Amino acid sequence: MTPLEDLSSWIALSVVPGLGDQSLRKLLKEFGPPDQILTTTESALSQIVGSKLAEHIKSHDSTEIIAKTLAWLEQPNHALFTWADAGYPPLMLQTAIRRRSFTLKVGSICFPCPR
Repeated sequence: MTPLEDLSSWIALSVVPGLGDQSLRKLLKEFGPPDQILTTTESALSQIVGSKLAEHIKSHDSTEIIAKTLAWLEQPNHALFTWADAGYPPLMLQTAIRRRSFTLKVGSICFPCPR
């Protein structure tokens, strides 16, 4: 998997309606990285997060937001850190702000990605 494919998977999951911090953590624990979650069957997902959320994960079209985010990342001093990145701000993992699965960075300022 390329770094862009990995980021695309994180972005795709971060914009699924109803998929919050706790459910995403359960899915990551059960199935591994985001790309594996996205390729898991709806039936298997529903065993972890219920049928409605599993359907949202499998049917949500995040193509446009992925394209916009990747274009944003091409700008100077822009970066995106996922929970899996060493650069993800440690304090954000320990606070309520961690509800977002990735953080955007502009220059030296980090902020959670809006949904």
